[in-house]
Amino acid sequence: MDTAACRDRGIVFKYTPYGPTQAVAELTLAMMIVLLRDAWAMHAKLREGQWDKRVGYQLRGKTVVIVGFGKIGRRTASLLAPFEVDLIVVDPGLRQEDEQVRLLPLDQALPLADIVVLHASGEDMLLGARELARLRPGAFVLNAARGGNLDEAALAAALDSGQVAGAWLDSFACEPYCGPLCGHPKVLMTPHAGSYTKEGRLAMEMEAARNIVEGLAEYAARAEVPA
Repeated sequence: MDTAACRDRGIVFKYTPYGPTQAVAELTLAMMIVLLRDAWAMHAKLREGQWDKRVGYQLRGKTVVIVGFGKIGRRTASLLAPFEVDLIVVDPGLRQEDEQVRLLPLDQALPLADIVVLHASGEDMLLGARELARLRPGAFVLNAARGGNLDEAALAAALDSGQVAGAWLDSFACEPYCGPLCGHPKVLMTPHAGSYTKEGRLAMEMEAARNIVEGLAEYAARAEVPA
């Protein structure tokens, strides 16, 4: 959204950033644990009548890189705190002296990562073939941001080679998604449903209603000011 153009034209622009925060952060944490324990694969095997126990990983002691440290990134970090992970944050808009977390540029953070979580805003490509190659072999990748932040073809190649051990995607470059990752045994996917909890949707609707009331009040106040 071109907020500058809205401002120049006197258009009141508002959005609902708070409603989805908890819902997206909780789903991110849940999918992280499911990936590490290979739980969805064991579930699928058991439904087929196969008693297939798999050895997974614990979160404790893992290095988690969160790319994008806005509201959702910060909430995900707080949910991860009891698991005693080593947290690294990538966000070029932040300064180390203002934060209580370890900040690193993306290129420096990726080789240290056991898990990478995308919570960035915008559509910039953040994880392409070059970046995925810099990951520690066997890392996990989670995208709870925008589909354009992750090169899906490069991810498929990294999964096939074993460079990436598993991935969860909630957003895709083209939606509804029906691409090659759909049948991949190492990929867990949800249909851009990160904010889809009853509580989260209600919070967004209430926030939108407040925005309308406040926006009309702002517009009316401006209209009363002589040109």
